[in-house]
Amino acid sequence: MRIAFFGNPEKEEIAGYLPQWDAFLAQENHQLVLTRDLAGQLANELSNASLVDDTSELCENCDLMVSLGGDGTILWAAQLVQSRNIPLLGVKFGGLGFLAEISPEEFQRSLLEIGQGLWKTQKRMMLAGTLFYKGREKSTVSATVLNEFSIVGGHFGQLSRTDVWVNDNHVCTYIADGVLISTPTGSTAYSLAARGPLLMPTANSVIIAPICPHTLTARPLVVDGDAKIKIRPADDEKRALFINADGREIGQMTDNDELLVSKSENSITLLHRSDRTFFDILRAKLNWGGDIRQSDNGKR
Repeated sequence: MRIAFFGNPEKEEIAGYLPQWDAFLAQENHQLVLTRDLAGQLANELSNASLVDDTSELCENCDLMVSLGGDGTILWAAQLVQSRNIPLLGVKFGGLGFLAEISPEEFQRSLLEIGQGLWKTQKRMMLAGTLFYKGREKSTVSATVLNEFSIVGGHFGQLSRTDVWVNDNHVCTYIADGVLISTPTGSTAYSLAARGPLLMPTANSVIIAPICPHTLTARPLVVDGDAKIKIRPADDEKRALFINADGREIGQMTDNDELLVSKSENSITLLHRSDRTFFDILRAKLNWGGDIRQSDNGKR
């Protein structure tokens, strides 16, 4: 089995694990594939590894991709595997790691368990968005996301006015810091901070959530996963709105420009422990339903 490693070369702690993982994979008749940037000064020590020049080459003839980092790294890795039938495993380096389930110390044991069929795969829907520029030379910009599209005003502290339609039905004009269009996977990310609901990862639904709305009646909305969503600056919005796809700016909307969002034809496959449910992860990583009146030692 060829196993591609994807990670941030600037994370120095990753390098400390590469030689032992390379030796372990060789022992198990697997081959490590990684970029020369990630291998860094260890390139000559990774005798079993196949080195490539660019991340776009990682998925060629690979059976598994391993994301080394936090959830942000998984979002980048998702862009590489979305059109291929390659499962993705997250190894957590650093932050909370809601999607990255295992620690570096658990990697070798987890890979053996995967080979024994003790892990499960789970399809995660993605959203496709196309930004249409009206009357401008560059007519469209497209992107796919695993978490969310965010539409925000260009200046911090200034409200934006955004019109939203679902299946050509006008929902409302959101007066807020911005609007999020999120997947079920994204329900535990930016959308959660915007007081959006949590969705089961396999739900066929999309969340429309205003960011800090300037009204008490604008609440997050859950729509069918097959809905067609259109977003435009309101008629009285004179400033540009910035469009971000999983945190990456893809363009700006003004006047009659519009963003169309729908379910992507692509999806990704995440690997999960068979003995760990979505609710287990909620309790462990978000203290879901925890009694904040109790400290770690049980004292009130």
